Amino acid sequence: MPPESLDSHNTPSSTSKLNTLSLILGEAIEICVYELLYHRGVYPRESFAPTRYMGIRCHVCRHPDVANYVAETLGIAIPALSRGAADCVSLVVIDGSKRGFEEVLERYCFEFDALKTALATEDWTNEIQSSPGKMAKVSKELEFGLKQLILRLISLDGTRMGDPLPSSATFKICLRLSSQQDNEFLEGRGCEELSCALREGKWFRPDEESCELGKNVARGNTSDSHGSSADILTRPLKSVRIPSCGFSIQLLMEVKK
Repeated sequence: MPPESLDSHNTPSSTSKLNTLSLILGEAIEICVYELLYHRGVYPRESFAPTRYMGIRCHVCRHPDVANYVAETLGIAIPALSRGAADCVSLVVIDGSKRGFEEVLERYCFEFDALKTALATEDWTNEIQSSPGKMAKVSKELEFGLKQLILRLISLDGTRMGDPLPSSATFKICLRLSSQQDNEFLEGRGCEELSCALREGKWFRPDEESCELGKNVARGNTSDSHGSSADILTRPLKSVRIPSCGFSIQLLMEVKK
């Protein structure tokens, strides 16, 4: 059974008490989302404001609805990723002009190893009191790696990432449930925030075609686990690995050729 994808809708604010690893990760992914929206022109550039994060000049969206959606959606997604309940969060750019159908134009996937992420989060929680020096080192390494991820996105400004987007382009954030849920360590861990959002109908399981580009187009193609076809270009943008805690993340771009 393939991993399920989840889509957010009117996501409630998270009340999760995240540890430092999750907080750093959430802030960095939020900046990455804004940089992608900015550089791909999903919204006019004047709708963004300059800011600084980790000493980097970057952007945030001025529109309160967009800002609230991104922050509140990641408030559910990051705890799910940290606990190994999910292994990918994607920024999906869609054509919003078609009623009843969301055509995926391109997407940007932040891929995690669910088991390694959950183990890193567990170690952080257990050792933050007993080994503060070690955790400070891991925190510094994590911040450096995520800083390189953000700088990579900023460096893409002015480069050809795909065809120009239509004025009707918009976006959504999708979360893929982990394919490692049968792992002994991950079994039963779950994510309270995500489970609550699903029960209350704030998140839902959409058709896979509305979250993935070129899903199941090429039959028998086992060389690409992301479902790309001859018409889809999958391009790795950046990988971040922190050997001291086992944490890793890979950013992939999927666009139509």
